[in-house]
Amino acid sequence: MPSPSIAPAVAHTGFHPLRTAAIGLLAAAAVALGWLGLQVAPQHVVIDVREHARRHQVELENRLRLADRVLRAIAADVAANGRDSAPLGDAERRYFDNVTFMRPGQAPIQMLPTTGEVPALEPALQDQVDLGETVVVTQVVAGNTQAARVTLVRTIAPTGALPALLAADVSAHYLWAIGPAPAQSGGLCVREAGGLTLHCSTPLAWEASATLRSDLATSTGPFAWTAGPRSWQGAGATLTLVSPRVRDHWTVLALAPPAAATDGLDAWTTSALAWAGVLALLAAAGFVLLRRPGGGASGAPVMRSAPTVAAQPSDHAATGHDEASLQRRLDRQRSAIRAMAEVDRASLSRAGVDRLVELASAHLLLCTGAEALVIAVLESDGLNRMTVTQVFADEADTPSPEQRAIDDSLHSLMAAPTDGGWLHKLGGMSLTQPLVARGIGSAFVLPIHQDGQPAGLIMLGCRDPALIGADETSNARAISGRLGAALTSLAREQALYAQTHFDTTTSLPNRQYLKEHLPQQISRARRDRVRLALLFVDLDGFKTVNRIAGHSRGDLVLMEAARRIRACLREEDIVTRFGGDEFVVVLPKVAAGMDARRVGNKLLEALARPYLVDGEEHQLGCSIGISIFPDDAQTVDAMLRNADSAMFDAKAAGRGRYAFFDAAVNRAAIDRSSLELELHHAVAHTEFVVYYQPQIDLRSGQIDGAEALVRWNHPQRGLVSPYEFISVAEQAGLIENLGEQVMLAACLQYRDWDAKGIAPQRISVNVSSLEVTRGDIVERVERILSLSGLRPMHLELELTEGVFLEEASGALEKLHALRQRGVRIAIDDFGTGYSSLGYLRRLPIDVVKIDQSFVRDLTTNRDNASIVRAVLDVAHSLGKMVVAEGVETDQHSAQLVSMGCDVGQGFLWSRPLPADQFESFMRQWQMVSRPVPLELD
Repeated sequence: MPSPSIAPAVAHTGFHPLRTAAIGLLAAAAVALGWLGLQVAPQHVVIDVREHARRHQVELENRLRLADRVLRAIAADVAANGRDSAPLGDAERRYFDNVTFMRPGQAPIQMLPTTGEVPALEPALQDQVDLGETVVVTQVVAGNTQAARVTLVRTIAPTGALPALLAADVSAHYLWAIGPAPAQSGGLCVREAGGLTLHCSTPLAWEASATLRSDLATSTGPFAWTAGPRSWQGAGATLTLVSPRVRDHWTVLALAPPAAATDGLDAWTTSALAWAGVLALLAAAGFVLLRRPGGGASGAPVMRSAPTVAAQPSDHAATGHDEASLQRRLDRQRSAIRAMAEVDRASLSRAGVDRLVELASAHLLLCTGAEALVIAVLESDGLNRMTVTQVFADEADTPSPEQRAIDDSLHSLMAAPTDGGWLHKLGGMSLTQPLVARGIGSAFVLPIHQDGQPAGLIMLGCRDPALIGADETSNARAISGRLGAALTSLAREQALYAQTHFDTTTSLPNRQYLKEHLPQQISRARRDRVRLALLFVDLDGFKTVNRIAGHSRGDLVLMEAARRIRACLREEDIVTRFGGDEFVVVLPKVAAGMDARRVGNKLLEALARPYLVDGEEHQLGCSIGISIFPDDAQTVDAMLRNADSAMFDAKAAGRGRYAFFDAAVNRAAIDRSSLELELHHAVAHTEFVVYYQPQIDLRSGQIDGAEALVRWNHPQRGLVSPYEFISVAEQAGLIENLGEQVMLAACLQYRDWDAKGIAPQRISVNVSSLEVTRGDIVERVERILSLSGLRPMHLELELTEGVFLEEASGALEKLHALRQRGVRIAIDDFGTGYSSLGYLRRLPIDVVKIDQSFVRDLTTNRDNASIVRAVLDVAHSLGKMVVAEGVETDQHSAQLVSMGCDVGQGFLWSRPLPADQFESFMRQWQMVSRPVPLELD
């Protein structure tokens, strides 16, 4: 049926101009009186109750989330060790009244002395539990008029097994006893989405809550109502439950009598003035209505609908169908616009290819209505490979991208027309096999262009091609264009970076790279209190090669020299071509001059071997100058200048040798030998003590954990910092024995605190990369847990990122084995070495610790703030907790809270303390009522 036609219709007024002006003045006066009445009306109590509700909501959300973490840890422990019948400790009793475990077809097992049960789950909740989520089940307790029973339920069965359920009743005291209410407050109530009142802080609040209408019971704004002879004002705050996928919520309602808001004015006068204002506004509104067409007369033209014939039922159905189609079309266009905006933002923030593809794939199915999506992007390494991402509408999870070799079929697909085209025969191509397996027979293929050249493709699969029309393909083209532009920008930026930061002859980093990265290495060495060595390497006799053999053969010699230097170094060491025949090597974390001396000898030997170029043999050598931080210099320029000076000393002494800038370094190398002997004695006689530093939950203000830090109690020198002996212990083969002593001491200490009821959630212990790559770390951890009686859920191992690069040593398999047993894994100093946000999802870790070098300048350095925010976004999206190290000021803490960081650690709260002082610290901390940190706007 055609749309109703619209025609203008003008009505004229019979009002006299003077009368019209008088009525206008009266209306203006009424509006002014209404505005004044509303301004003087009791407003500030609404602000008070809103703030009270919001604070309570934040604290309640934190407590539920913390209880969920504890329950997940219990589930992991049961899954790993089968300890379903073992009693739980005091730490768990703080959160739960009872914990019940039940396997299918078996009687429930009580894991706490009190008796509980596994509640029956509705189908929707059961589906979420089957997906591995924690759900919240509420039940009114008979005879209890102020609190309902709240139960957390989750499954602990491995994939493919029958679901074994774990249910825990959250302690009413832990959940609801949050603190005193503000003065003149009527109390707090918590209601679930269905309208059930779960808890009220006072009987008066319970009575008031019972009189609320259902629409007000879940309101998040200010409201007022009357309950019998009493008048109330209130405000609500929505509380998200522990699992984001479970679309359920509670509402926290804060109540207060209006009398608390008079602010010095008589309550009757204020109320009367408020009502007068409201009546005045109503009068003004009535005047306006009377002036509208159909209500009296009008002085201006108005638009009226022309008469139309009433629609038949079939016409209504058609109209509804058109409206649904239009709404679906608008939704898809909005999704396409959102995708383009997110890709643009990611491109501006220099996101990698994986992130760009992830953003595009998250929206393409929504904005096209396709049943399957394939995005393939060429790798930039020139190895004829593509990264392929596949997404299917009937699957909740997106599989990880995979690399594939490019075959002829992929080349032909990328050669599709710029505007795309339909492919109706999907068989015979490796890329389309998953689509064919799902019965999808057609696909719209759209190439992705980078700098005008095919760089990948987008494939939209569906069983019925008619479902993807012109609007949908237009959306796909728009996203493809944005993705191609982002890839072009990324490729140009990478090419520019490579051009300015890498040497074209040797492919080594160049002087610019060194000038940008050496300050970071020095800052890290200063923070960790370790030494750093800089070696200035100059080839002896290279100018002769250039003069006799020519520059092209000289370049080949330089390439071979670069390869030999790289082969002499560790993965974490840096080598750059400084210029001409000069190379600079940076050795982080060295033990005095001994490490530098050893590397110097290896370089002298490697670079002295003959060079065979085009059948001609050339004999070269090298001279090396060595500068040590902090002994010789404190800055980049001073380090380079001193190493260069030492290199000339080596040349002056006859070439083919190395020289230290300061002779004192030679004495330090000798001292290192005696230190190694003393370390053997210290390990044999257990001269090491453990200090502890608290880790604070930034939202609740509670102590979340403690990091164990080793100190050497030297008989003559007193306490010795680990930066002076850890590297020596590693090189001397003592690190495994030392690490085992520290871990056992920390676990035993935690058990002692647990018995006293003051233990934090976990104890974190640093583990050397050598303990993982060379030792039997899994067996040692199990032995220590058995000896100490510590549950795996309370132990966290902190490792530097270098461990995760040791794939050949089986390190990742060992870490996976530890996580399966319930031990938490943390990556320490994230962001200072070879860190990549992209590989976080592939690592077996639970916690990401942001290095303090980024936190220290968080409030003044925009780049550091962007890095911290990116780490938080990626880590949280992967379900990992984030700890910020080096928090030293309230400004650091406040900004981290606003960013959503989970835990902070630093001198703001405490330096590392011995066990007895740390115990006193925890007791005092528990006695102090700490406010909930507010999130910043």
